Amino acid sequence: MAGGRSEEAHPDAALLRAFVAGEASAVRRVERWAWEIVHFRWGSIPQADRADLVQDAVADVWRAASAPGFALRDSLRALVRRVAAARCIDWMRKLRPTAPLSDDWTDVSDNPYEALLRKSDRARLRWVLRALDERCREIIREHFYEELPYAVIAQRRERSEATMRVHMFHCMKRIRQLWERWGQ
Repeated sequence: MAGGRSEEAHPDAALLRAFVAGEASAVRRVERWAWEIVHFRWGSIPQADRADLVQDAVADVWRAASAPGFALRDSLRALVRRVAAARCIDWMRKLRPTAPLSDDWTDVSDNPYEALLRKSDRARLRWVLRALDERCREIIREHFYEELPYAVIAQRRERSEATMRVHMFHCMKRIRQLWERWGQ
């Protein structure tokens, strides 16, 4: 019983039994309904593939109708149309271009932070200074911000003035490398 109506009371019950039994006239009618969908509604499907889709739809309808406990909810024609349309959709999905993605794929576009560093000199300078080691940041702060001469910086660290100049040279070289990374 489906939808409050017994299977025998369904208008397509006799046609369904004949189709499941393999009677030629019933099978031809179901094939014709499937052809209507495949041929007229899905005209973009090549002729060579249409016959296979019709046969797949008819076979799927037969498998469903042959299953124990099967009962029509709508007409047999509506069932055939739904199944034929589903087979056409499956066919279309197989044509969809796909590209396999590997696990090592990385996004090459800039994230917002990188875009900011490319556009703003001030943001880039902050990033460069934070990327330096603590010793470089300290000597740069003392020499450029506090305006201390190398002799005073060297005396605070108990190093020679020449050592402080060489250290500053290496820090400035590292700054140039980091700056150029985000250069335009």
